[in-house]
Amino acid sequence: KTLDLIKKLDSEIEITGFYRETGGNKDSAEDLFSSYSDASGKISYRFVNPDREPTLARRYNVEQFGITVVESDIGWEKISGINESKLTNSIYRSISRKQLKIYFLTGHGERSLSDEDNIGYASLARYLRGENFGLEELSLSSGGTVPEDCNILVLAGPERDILPFEKDAIADFLVGNGRALFLIDPLTECDNIAEIVSGYGIFPENNIIVDRSGMLTSGSYLTPVVNRYGEHRITRGFTYFSFFPQARSVRELDAGEDITVTSLCFTNENAYSETDLDLVMEGRTRFDGGADRPGPLPLAAVSSTVSGPSSPGAGTRIALFGDSDFASNKIIDLYGNRDLIMNTLNWLARRENLITIRPRDRVVQPVLLTRSQGRLVYWLSIAVLPALVVMAGIWVQARKRRRSGDG
Repeated sequence: KTLDLIKKLDSEIEITGFYRETGGNKDSAEDLFSSYSDASGKISYRFVNPDREPTLARRYNVEQFGITVVESDIGWEKISGINESKLTNSIYRSISRKQLKIYFLTGHGERSLSDEDNIGYASLARYLRGENFGLEELSLSSGGTVPEDCNILVLAGPERDILPFEKDAIADFLVGNGRALFLIDPLTECDNIAEIVSGYGIFPENNIIVDRSGMLTSGSYLTPVVNRYGEHRITRGFTYFSFFPQARSVRELDAGEDITVTSLCFTNENAYSETDLDLVMEGRTRFDGGADRPGPLPLAAVSSTVSGPSSPGAGTRIALFGDSDFASNKIIDLYGNRDLIMNTLNWLARRENLITIRPRDRVVQPVLLTRSQGRLVYWLSIAVLPALVVMAGIWVQARKRRRSGDG
């Protein structure tokens, strides 16, 4: 099958292996690459040390050794680890996969794709381009419509609600088998956005999540830590935590028979939804059994409509998250955050074959502890260990005095 594919290549394929000069399976990778190159004059390969050529590594978002990039005139793709099956499939996808277009709505204080600061989305933009997505910004302020080449529309953390005519334009886009991602932070008025997504069985609740365990991981009780996920293709195999600084909960609504809704991720049982937002703004919060809801609470949900037999693969798909910070430059690389946002976008794009658990980058990852574990570490470091040192000192001094007395 490999030979059948590469002998019919019409376009040039370049394979770039990011390996150390020696070791690290470079020899076996070179044997494999040379076999492909010998079998087809359309395939060439090279090896690059990402530490010595950081500019090239950044171009492909490579942050570790053992990554292979397969590139054609259509696009490029990264793969971790290497064998014939992976390399052949990557070559096939690189020559057959159409680049899809994601439009990010602007005009309401949304996150910027070019912003390299902590709150920006420049890192997400690099990851998306690395998986062959084309990115554009879109303004509907002049009363236009969503472009026909838009595969996914994203509302990333708007600070204000969209206008009524923008709501109509987005609703029209979705009715035509459109796909959209809504990242809506708490304390943001979003009645028009809520009207759109509620038609597909999901709703952003007007609250903010309080999670006391967040104090142990991020220093803030307004940062829910998620370690429980729903049964969905997006989160299949998830074993990592995810962080959501300042998030609202979402709610499933009664949907029609042709709409499927799935909650993606949940808080722990100790979290709750605070509906008195003025209290939160004052830096105080308390659980009110009459108005607030205890955890576990869903922070994200997806919805899809059933496509007819005459149009398989069609149908509207939307995803709603009660937070946009989790995909920002500051924390997108922490634990499961990047997989969660990238898998969601690939699901919206109907690229289920690209939904995966990606290799961990070489960045510092925080240690996550439960409440009881946190208390144990606290008392060990504050009381037990210092007490042992003091006791050891007293014992040593006592022995010295005994020996002096004996002498």
